[in-house]
Amino acid sequence: MPVLKEAGVVDAGAQGVLEIIVGAKKAFAELSKGNGGFKVKSGGSSRKTSAGIGSEPEEICAEDIKKLDTSNKYRELKEVNIKSNIKYMYCTQVIVKGSRIDIKRLRGDIESLGDSTMVVGNEQMANIHVHTNTPNKVLRRALREGTLHDVEINNMVDQTIEAGIIKESEEEGKKKEEKKAALAVVSNGDGLEEIFKSIGADVVIKGGQSMNPSTYDIVKAITKLGDRKTIIFPNNKNIVLTAEQAKKIIKEEVIVVPTKTIPQGITAVLNYNHDLELEENIYNMKTAVEKIKTGEITVAVRNANLLVGEIKKGDFIGLCDGKVRVISDNIVSTAIDLVRDVITSGGEVITFYTGKDARLEDNDKIKRDLEKYFPKIEVEFYEGDQPLYPYIFSVE
Repeated sequence: MPVLKEAGVVDAGAQGVLEIIVGAKKAFAELSKGNGGFKVKSGGSSRKTSAGIGSEPEEICAEDIKKLDTSNKYRELKEVNIKSNIKYMYCTQVIVKGSRIDIKRLRGDIESLGDSTMVVGNEQMANIHVHTNTPNKVLRRALREGTLHDVEINNMVDQTIEAGIIKESEEEGKKKEEKKAALAVVSNGDGLEEIFKSIGADVVIKGGQSMNPSTYDIVKAITKLGDRKTIIFPNNKNIVLTAEQAKKIIKEEVIVVPTKTIPQGITAVLNYNHDLELEENIYNMKTAVEKIKTGEITVAVRNANLLVGEIKKGDFIGLCDGKVRVISDNIVSTAIDLVRDVITSGGEVITFYTGKDARLEDNDKIKRDLEKYFPKIEVEFYEGDQPLYPYIFSVE
């Protein structure tokens, strides 16, 4: 059974038994409409299958059976399959406001309650996202840290059924689409794509440093979202103008929030609240982005001489908001020195997004050293799988 589940197929025998049970249920439902029995026609004769008392039992022939409504049976089968594939049923999101929120302990407790967990913030405010079967426990744990705001719990089984099996009426679908704008982000890396989608992005457009999407790529992705207002997060300074150009082409209303880094984009999406008006959301997102400092570590592809020093091919380069700050032949020291440079004006949480070339042993060394140098600052790591940059991090 585990092998079949992994392959995404059902057990043929088990589904056959389910078909029999559902069929029997239908048969008994039809039987109850009569007077205790029915006849099955075969050619010109009929055979009584269940003795009834009183009036003559109802006859059911092959044509009658064809007319029976079996749509519910197939819906039930599909619902069973969906439920078996979703381990945690409820997508739970909540903002906690307090005075001494323990982010590290809170994250550990929330992670034990489900998967797709993301807990970010500081001592005053934390944003929680988790897929769980016990949203009540998530809220109870969050309540220990302070007051709860913008609580949102969605049944992912219902969402899946509505998206792939049950068609909403045109009126219901329209109301749902009008309620919130679509969020389109530009990113590259399976981990980053999963993070963005888990926190509310509707579409992720492939692109990033040295692989900018074209105007056509952005227009095509947004057009697929339908007749909806759309907010674009470029997440790279070189893509902002391309996004603005796409905005001029698309007929629907499009707003570009000029995020220039991945952490800025994540922060902006986390601050989007579909219950607020669009203008208020844009203000909140832009305000949150201004508080984020971004560090990026990449590898030099050629020799160069800059004001900060000589760069040799293969050296690690540390950038803060796009400017070279650190040059080293050791990636761990590059990360530590860059964090020190970025964090001079304060910070409470350092969040790393690890790239394809990041190594676990380096992650451990960086975390250990940072906790030694900055014992009051939380350090967290998420898999981003982005190319070219072993590490991207934010300080907030």
